[in-house]
Amino acid sequence: MEPLIPKDFDLLPLLDAIPSVVFITDGDVRIVEANRAARVWLGHAIEQQPNERGGDLLHCIFARESQDGCGTTEYCPACVIRKSVEAVKLGRPAPRRVAHMILETADGSEDRWFQVSASPLALDGRELVILVLEDVSQLAELRELIPFCPSCGEVREVADLRSQAQIFIRKHTDFLLAQELCPHCRSTPPADLGQEGEPGTSA
Repeated sequence: MEPLIPKDFDLLPLLDAIPSVVFITDGDVRIVEANRAARVWLGHAIEQQPNERGGDLLHCIFARESQDGCGTTEYCPACVIRKSVEAVKLGRPAPRRVAHMILETADGSEDRWFQVSASPLALDGRELVILVLEDVSQLAELRELIPFCPSCGEVREVADLRSQAQIFIRKHTDFLLAQELCPHCRSTPPADLGQEGEPGTSA
């Protein structure tokens, strides 16, 4: 059986077809290549900062704790992304794990959660790592609203749960599914959702 992908195949178009953010990194988490989803997310930064370490390129606030940046701070040994890449380089399994990152933005900072996958990749004689980041921030925020202990099922106290849920819905309007709305809200124009007052009602 002939291999589906020839040895001289250009890998980038294949990576571009993946909707999640994909990086090819070295063992120090320096970004060697990125797919379209990563380039769209990071914009010109990824072109202006070639071979930058992941934390520096993503503007991780912890990387700012050291002059030498990503990989040199006291927080870096606990970084899920770095630990996943290092495990792959040592030939150990790197199970999918969720990484919590605080990223600098133009408006300050934001919390983001990524499900991280890492696998070895031999390319042009180099031992590299293919790193996949799937944004699961919405699910992580939603989990905080579930007032049950995931172990015993006991209801835990959540301050002003209704208010927090409304904030979540206003922030993530694309998260709403029509079948989850009550009959009244299904007949309410989407533009009215997320306004001040009760969901689906006028202010």
